[in-house]
Amino acid sequence: MIHKEKFRRTILCMVIAGSAVVFSAFSVITGKACTFYQGFAVDGDGNLYIGKTQVIEVLKPNGDVLRRIDPCTSRGYRFTMDADQTLWIDTGGYLYRTDRFGGARIESREIHGDGLSVSVLYEYVSADGTAYRMKNRFLRPCIVRMEEPEDVAIYKMPVFDSTVRLLLIFGVPCFLAAAGLFAMKTRMKDRP
Repeated sequence: MIHKEKFRRTILCMVIAGSAVVFSAFSVITGKACTFYQGFAVDGDGNLYIGKTQVIEVLKPNGDVLRRIDPCTSRGYRFTMDADQTLWIDTGGYLYRTDRFGGARIESREIHGDGLSVSVLYEYVSADGTAYRMKNRFLRPCIVRMEEPEDVAIYKMPVFDSTVRLLLIFGVPCFLAAAGLFAMKTRMKDRP
């Protein structure tokens, strides 16, 4: 009787963890959630450019979406903005230069390993010299403006995206552990 109860709990854990993983993966694949950022920048008007999986989203200082810019790739990328407020998008094979409105490409060239530094994902200095950094606060990424005596958060990953991220981080190992226990119990059950 006790073994059956443990077996049922294992099955229940697999169903819950599996459902969480499927929900999270579906949310990421369909673009409903973003669990990893591709970079960020701040323009002269204080608008925040944040690289999500399939789009660079431009947010007004109040958090409203101003526009979306196509990063010209279907795979991972990095981007930054220079002092002239020109966007540089590194797709791993090509480096694109475009205006901050995502309009016409100014330049496109093939690169061989000498693209944008990985640090553009986590640090940015605007044209006026203000420093910004992406930090994790309780596994929830946020972008802070570096000020004395204390940093000021200007953006936090939305709660839905953060929840999906946590479900993926913890759901996959839980599902695999439960599946392993299930496999072990069924093998033991089949033994004479």
